[in-house]
Amino acid sequence: MIYILYGPDTYRSRKKLNEIIFEYREKTGSVFDLHRIDADENDLSGLKTLVGMQSLFSSKKLVIVENALATTDKFEILKNILPPLKNLSDTVVVLWDRGLDDKAKKRLEEILSLASKVQEFKNLTGEILRRWIEAEASRRGIRLYPVHWAHFDILGGDLWAISNELDKIGLLEDGGTTTPLFSERTVFQLSDTFFTHPKDALRHLLALLHHGHDEFQLFSYLASHNRKLLLIKHHLDQKRAIPKDLGIHPYVVQKTSPILRQVPSGHLEEFLQRFFSEDVKIKTGLARPVESLFRLLIR
Repeated sequence: MIYILYGPDTYRSRKKLNEIIFEYREKTGSVFDLHRIDADENDLSGLKTLVGMQSLFSSKKLVIVENALATTDKFEILKNILPPLKNLSDTVVVLWDRGLDDKAKKRLEEILSLASKVQEFKNLTGEILRRWIEAEASRRGIRLYPVHWAHFDILGGDLWAISNELDKIGLLEDGGTTTPLFSERTVFQLSDTFFTHPKDALRHLLALLHHGHDEFQLFSYLASHNRKLLLIKHHLDQKRAIPKDLGIHPYVVQKTSPILRQVPSGHLEEFLQRFFSEDVKIKTGLARPVESLFRLLIR
């Protein structure tokens, strides 16, 4: 039996992998024949012997192979081993991989017919991401406030980071306080002034950097905020409600509406083009995010 788990959202795929291991442990009891191989670090040449080897204590075997689709040589070894395992009930092989490039996707297509189950874990966005956060907060007994949602916007769809923040929020609530983990004043003041009052925004930016805020996260947050402002302004100008599937919290709409009245026509579009240009410089090593943010403000 063969399972394939893959996709850029490694938080949920790792959780699924752990669920499979737990279910296997429950079925086999104290006799637990589990083998894990990371193709990034280990040679797969012994995999054929491993899957064919009979255990003296257990009639079932769980073999987990990670990152085998990423390279051709590792995949070729794997591809030759898998076919006989397709209909075996006593040996379960789980292939786990991260997000796949085009070449890796073609390798995946070669073995799809062998798998009993294939599950792709795409990054969550918009309303689906929001529902996931709400469900996680509810499961942990956590109350979320608008300021928390603003911080989740900064983190984007990184479920590892979001999960860590939920843990911290939960610890604060357990300690008898609902004080946010971050300063509403600092981040909000930066986003409130960045597109309208550059001198004030520069002061807030320097304060955030001085207190250790990550420059990459700040750049990403402001670029994302620029896009949200454009969407909100477009719908406000058309006197239409903001669609829920855009994933923009009503609190953000309420807070930014007065700011948008101060923004000249075409101003946000120009900013977005400049963000794109600076993003290219950052990704090609020509600039640091903090340098790009300074250029955006003083131009």
